[in-house]
Amino acid sequence: MHLRTILPTIWCLLGQCAQAQVPLVPSWTQLGGTGSGGTSKVAWDAVTQKILWGYSEQNYDQPLRQFDLAGTDMTPEPQLILPSVDNAPDAHSILRKLAAHDDTLDVINYFSDETLDQTNTITTGLAMALTGGALRAKNLRNSAVTDLVRDSVGSVMVLGTSIRTLAASGWPQGSVTVPISDRIAMSLDRIYCGQPPNFTVLDRATLTLLSPLTVPMSGTPTQTFLILQGDVLYYAVRTVANYLHQGAVNLNGALMWSTSIHLLSGSHITGFVIDAAGSSWVSTGEFGRLYGTNATGTLADMRTFGATIDDIATDGSHLILTGKDQDNASLAYLAVFDAPLVTGVRSLNSTTMTLTPNPARDLVTLQGLPIDVTGIKLIDATGRSLKELTGPFTSTLNLSVTDLAPGSYFFHISGPAEKSTLPFQVAR
Repeated sequence: MHLRTILPTIWCLLGQCAQAQVPLVPSWTQLGGTGSGGTSKVAWDAVTQKILWGYSEQNYDQPLRQFDLAGTDMTPEPQLILPSVDNAPDAHSILRKLAAHDDTLDVINYFSDETLDQTNTITTGLAMALTGGALRAKNLRNSAVTDLVRDSVGSVMVLGTSIRTLAASGWPQGSVTVPISDRIAMSLDRIYCGQPPNFTVLDRATLTLLSPLTVPMSGTPTQTFLILQGDVLYYAVRTVANYLHQGAVNLNGALMWSTSIHLLSGSHITGFVIDAAGSSWVSTGEFGRLYGTNATGTLADMRTFGATIDDIATDGSHLILTGKDQDNASLAYLAVFDAPLVTGVRSLNSTTMTLTPNPARDLVTLQGLPIDVTGIKLIDATGRSLKELTGPFTSTLNLSVTDLAPGSYFFHISGPAEKSTLPFQVAR
């Protein structure tokens, strides 16, 4: 039976979902590790068409294994080893990130060793060229690297509350203080970082601040992951209250969709990817859970796999997971699945609805409302609900905004199993 024929539809309404915890069935799996139970990470290299898989090994070298999408082991001999920290070859390491770009692997490693002279912990960023089976490492070492993103122009490193840019040669170019950033996104001329409701936007060449991108948000963020695809910025955020907020905003500042769901206590985001269908996927660590949101913003799937899911990658048509094995949590697994897994959950057709004027001064008019709309919620840029309308509705709705301060607002429009979000501005 094909995988898609056994996936149930899970309906969501305004982030409140009746979720089935359905185990995933992979196309193939691979186990690895020496029994130390370390953290594993995975990347997809579009140039070599290979899956790159690494896992932390306490008191062992860190191997880098390679597979094709069919599951064939393409690991060269001798096996490639992820470099250890300078002058501390016996340091215990935790692998924090793998990312591939143009036949080169970016690595973030966390090291801990009592023999280190100046500190017990070091985080290192590495750019490693994979050419002809050889491994050449360029050490971008710093004591607080939380993210490293690279393209043809150069690299951007995140060091807690600062960003540093480097040329393609690795030569430092500039640095700037920014809000706390876990994961950043960038284009050839922009850097996107920080936390919602206002994502920081920087000119990449000058590191000057540009107008922020504002999205709805409630609660205090503790983790923020960003992905830039074309002219759309996708985000996944976990809050102190253990809510997962997701959304997409175009680079002109128009919100395309947003949604939220309450997570299990103790959850944390370990991976975030967008597949070729525009569906977003978020993994949440210890509980082996995978959340899928389709391209229109409907949170449509929640799946489970393994004892944990430590990371996700995608080639666009497959999801690639890694984490601790369900039967033996001291071993790491690598598993590949068909994508998209999200089943056909309908969304209200926002293209038939219009909101005028925008920006508004005194009154806004919603036209083209579908006949099955059941509720309309007005929220501000922080995610706070200001008004809730329950209908019945006609195809046109007029709403006074004279009591709203100038700024960004959103209408969340819901139906029996659908929803849509329309952004607008109030200006006077």
